[in-house]
Amino acid sequence: MMEVLLHSGTHIHGWRTAPLHQASLTAFALTPSAYTLTQLRYDLRKMTGHSPLANSLFRHPPTPDWPSATPLETAYRKADTSIQQVLDLLAA
Repeated sequence: MMEVLLHSGTHIHGWRTAPLHQASLTAFALTPSAYTLTQLRYDLRKMTGHSPLANSLFRHPPTPDWPSATPLETAYRKADTSIQQVLDLLAA
């Protein structure tokens, strides 16, 4: 699921379950009976509940002078900064 979310391009308004389901089926050459919409919804709920970035302390922009507690947080801050730089360039 993460591979589809990360590698299927960007969607400004986010994913809906039907297109996400179709993208998953296409990406992994699955049939709808092999990976149902119900299974997709279950996987998404599990990811939301257990993903370190989905429900983390990283929701708000980090304070620049606050030290990172973990390597994951350090990587998140670098990615957040890089994404912001790209957005700033696109806005210019």
